[in-house]
Amino acid sequence: MNFIQRFLQKIRLRAQQKSLALRASQQKIERRRLDTDAAKTVGILFDATQAAHQEQVLHFAEQLIKKGKKVRLLGYIHAPTPKKVEGAKLNFPHFYKNEISASGTLKSTVAEDFIQQKFDVLFGLYPNSQFALDYVGAASLAHSKIGPHCERFPDSYDLMIDAGQNADLQHFIKQLNFYTHQLQSRRAQKYEATI
Repeated sequence: MNFIQRFLQKIRLRAQQKSLALRASQQKIERRRLDTDAAKTVGILFDATQAAHQEQVLHFAEQLIKKGKKVRLLGYIHAPTPKKVEGAKLNFPHFYKNEISASGTLKSTVAEDFIQQKFDVLFGLYPNSQFALDYVGAASLAHSKIGPHCERFPDSYDLMIDAGQNADLQHFIKQLNFYTHQLQSRRAQKYEATI
């Protein structure tokens, strides 16, 4: 990457951060204790570009529904049109690469509607930081948020999981389940100790 590309990338990053900071200053988010077991409503934000990711996320969502949770999905497709998407079934709400500008302006009404939902918990199911997903996750009005480590927007998730640069989605979901289970069991141990 040459000097001009790095310079333009820094300008774009600052514009994105300002856009999100302005949006955050205009919203009031009611944070709650992170309790995935007690959550009734769950939002799942994910990279839907690959059919394999779609299947893994849909399976994860089915498990939550079986536990009695109301689940809402939002997929991001890193392509400008559905013709460019592998295995394009897309039977869930989604938005495309061309629906968010490089400066952070969101043009997708589907994504805007998802952001406005006050989920008990939002899961960002994508192992590595991606601008469009990071932006939606950071702007979300969810009460608790769990997702990938994101240097671009350090306050985007309440619990950030760093599964490594080469982690796949299945590994990331296992890590997410492990850490949320650990948090729940520690909370239960502390509660039992006070009785």
